Amino acid sequence: MSCVFLRLSLIGAMLSICLASNANAGLMTFFGEDNAGSSLPVPNSLAAQTAFLSNLVGVEVEDFESIAVGTKFPLNASFGSDIATLTGTNIIFNTGVLNTNIAGRFAISGSRYLNVGTDDALSLQLTFSSPQAAFGFFAMDVGDVDGQLALAFDGGPNVVVPHTITANGSALFFGYINTDNPFTTVQFFNTVGNSDAFGFDDFTIGRVEQVVSPVPEPASMAIFAVLGSIGLIGVRRRRKKTSA
Repeated sequence: MSCVFLRLSLIGAMLSICLASNANAGLMTFFGEDNAGSSLPVPNSLAAQTAFLSNLVGVEVEDFESIAVGTKFPLNASFGSDIATLTGTNIIFNTGVLNTNIAGRFAISGSRYLNVGTDDALSLQLTFSSPQAAFGFFAMDVGDVDGQLALAFDGGPNVVVPHTITANGSALFFGYINTDNPFTTVQFFNTVGNSDAFGFDDFTIGRVEQVVSPVPEPASMAIFAVLGSIGLIGVRRRRKKTSA
C-alpha cells in the first residue's frame, strides 16, 4: 500500500508541474527589430520571422508582389484556401526598390509593400474567411513620430508591439499565435493616433491545424521519465517474485 501511495504521489506532483508549465502554451509572440536606416539587411526581424514560421506548416506568405501599384482598398489577399479582406482608407500599394530609402518605408521582399496613408494610420483591418490562430508581418518606419503600434484580435484588448520609439526607417517583425482563441479579424492601431505613416510587408496567417505541436517542455519530459522509472521498478519487483 505504501508503494502504491508513493507512485501516485510522484505522478500527482509531476502532473501539477506539467500543467503549470503549460498554462499559456496556446499563446506565443515573436518579435525582432532593426534600426535599418530604410534599407536591408534586417537580421533581427528575419530571425523573428524564422522562429514564427518554425511553428507553422503549410502556410503561405502574402508579399504583395502581384498587386498592382496604386491599388486601393478594399481588396482580397489570398493565403491558399483562405482569403483575407483588407479594408481601410487612404491606403495604397507602393513600389519600392530594395536597399533604397523611400520616405523611411521599403520592401522586405520583392519590390512592393503596403503603405498606410499619413492621415489615417488607424484604419487598417484584415477580415479572414475562416478563423485563424496565427498572424505575422513586417512593419517599416514604425515609431519615428512617437506612435506605438498595437493590434486588436476580434475587437479584444490591444496587443502592443514592443518596438522602440526610434529613428526614421526602422524595420520589425511581429508574430502572434493563439490556438486557444482563434480570431477572424485583426485591426492595427497607432496608440498615439497621430499622422504617422507605416509600411507593411509579408503577411502570414495560419489556422489552428497549421500550428505545429510544440516539443514537450522539460516538465512534460520529466513526467514520462518518472512513469518509465515506476514501470521499471514494477518489472523488477515482479521478476524478483518469480525468481523466488
